[in-house]
Amino acid sequence: MHPLAINIKNIIDLDETIRIIGTIDDTEQVLALFIESLPLTKQEFELAFITYNVEQLRGLCHKLKGSTAYCITPNLTTQLTTLHELLRNSSADHQSVQHAYLQLIAALDELAHTYQWYQFQKKYHD
Repeated sequence: MHPLAINIKNIIDLDETIRIIGTIDDTEQVLALFIESLPLTKQEFELAFITYNVEQLRGLCHKLKGSTAYCITPNLTTQLTTLHELLRNSSADHQSVQHAYLQLIAALDELAHTYQWYQFQKKYHD
């Protein structure tokens, strides 16, 4: 187990991400790029939700799902899947979609904050 994987596995599963990507160094690079993209991703989701552009929201879900295939983020993936499924269901009510959207935004924030904590711990322990 990666020494910093304790207590964050539901947010970032470093062991599984390392297994998929291959090395710790490559994992850290891919994860850093993914985390760097989160503010723009969040902004795109916010704009699409404000205008309630369902097609754009679906596309953003699809795009983010691709990123989570390499960076294993269980909570984000769960929230993303929930929102994506609701958006694909034409009978889903706006309140359910809004709740799922807010959960996704919270998961993006949680991931960004956890990564900052991870970077601090890594720097402190190196």
